[in-house]
Amino acid sequence: MAQRNLGLPILPEIQSLLREVAVKLGRILLVLVSLTVVGAAWPALTGAQGGPCSPRTPQYCPPPKVTVGPAKQVTSTAATLTGTVNPNGSATSCWFEYGRTSAYGSRTPVRSVGSGSKSKKLSARITGLTPGTVYDYELACRNLGGQASQGPANFRTQSEVSFRGSSTISVSRSGMLSVALHCRGHLRCVGSLTLTGMGGKRLARRVRYSVRPRRTAHISMRLTRRTRRRLSRRHHLTGWLHARGHDGSSARRRVQLHERRAA
Repeated sequence: MAQRNLGLPILPEIQSLLREVAVKLGRILLVLVSLTVVGAAWPALTGAQGGPCSPRTPQYCPPPKVTVGPAKQVTSTAATLTGTVNPNGSATSCWFEYGRTSAYGSRTPVRSVGSGSKSKKLSARITGLTPGTVYDYELACRNLGGQASQGPANFRTQSEVSFRGSSTISVSRSGMLSVALHCRGHLRCVGSLTLTGMGGKRLARRVRYSVRPRRTAHISMRLTRRTRRRLSRRHHLTGWLHARGHDGSSARRRVQLHERRAA
């Protein structure tokens, strides 16, 4: 016996209607997907994160945008740290962190920079640094939207050379004298040493020095012939010792030159 077909025939009009409904549902679904994608990307595009920024709705506040700058006016024991910050519309406070490693360990006082939407320059002078040492630092800022930082950047303090011993220096009959120089820091102190009179005229030949870190070295100098003749007549002269480091550091000292008498 032939099997009976129980399915109902679908009229062409119904088939056409179903196709139109499917097309419209597809378009509606595409629009919903597009709105979802745009809604998710809107905070990144506008920085608004979906609502007005206020203390009650900090989730809608964008964090500050910070840029760390170079260290300026670096000496053996101090430096000026610089940077810029855009508060992005809410009250922002900033500070610098610094130290001998990227773990820092020190920070400058917190400074308020307001709540504008334009970049503002920042700077802070730090002191009490160790000569001849590399320091890392970063700029950090905080507002209702959170905290942002940039770093580490770094700079090297200048080596520091200083004079040791008495300011009264004994000079041999051949015009030789010895100057004690001390190098403070973690780097070798290298530079030149000059001796001039009170009027600025040279009393001795310029010599170069190179002192190991945290050590004292005795640098020999020889007076000019003219200075030796003057010292022989007067038995004492006043002058200035000036040590100039290749890294820009310097030290100056007023000294009394005395002729060493033969025993």
